[in-house]
Amino acid sequence: MRFRHRVAIMTGAAAGIGRGIAQRFAEGAALVIADIDEEGIHETAAQIDSQRMVVIRAGEGTVEDTRLIVKQTVSRFGAMHILVNNAARTRLQKPVQGMTLEEWDMCQHAGLRSVSLLSKWAGPVIRDSGGGSILNLGSVGAVTAWAGGAGYCAAKAGVVALTKVLATEEAGIARNQDLHHHQFQAPEHWGGARFRLAQQRPVLLGYFPFLHFANRAAAVEQICLMGTRCRA
Repeated sequence: MRFRHRVAIMTGAAAGIGRGIAQRFAEGAALVIADIDEEGIHETAAQIDSQRMVVIRAGEGTVEDTRLIVKQTVSRFGAMHILVNNAARTRLQKPVQGMTLEEWDMCQHAGLRSVSLLSKWAGPVIRDSGGGSILNLGSVGAVTAWAGGAGYCAAKAGVVALTKVLATEEAGIARNQDLHHHQFQAPEHWGGARFRLAQQRPVLLGYFPFLHFANRAAAVEQICLMGTRCRA
């Protein structure tokens, strides 16, 4: 029961690493899972044995839906301690010249705008709840480009930059000793960052530009470990 007395929001929970993280958080935490993929999000819910779970079909990049996610979390559980921003468009692989403006916007809304909006709405709630963590999942695509990856890579690079800015703003003053860099070499890549929201003065706990894990299970465990360190 590592997450006992905690309330967590998990976006992009319809499949993959998002589903894995949601399953681990459900071991004690009250959980809100959100995704635009209605079928996938209900499949995730069916695999989680929890009486304290809310399932929301939402477009994570829209103002109304992101507000709804946070609002329903507070309405149901009365608090919020952990936000995991995992939503992204990973399947669109087109060169810049072949991508429509609508496809570009879709990638940025899902992968970057959602992080900004949910962090904006969730930050004050987390502080009022006694403190917690916002975990923003990045990608090796933020620093290593590939043909056809413009929409995804640009969104993930934005997530890395945005997280550093948010951490600096929330902490009030960013100092070098607040930044902790870690690097692991392994075949499968995941990059992310987090910052802690304390009641009075949030403190940046870590920024991870290059976290590489041997497999998805290892990544899930590390992300959940960050979630356990969310006490104010």
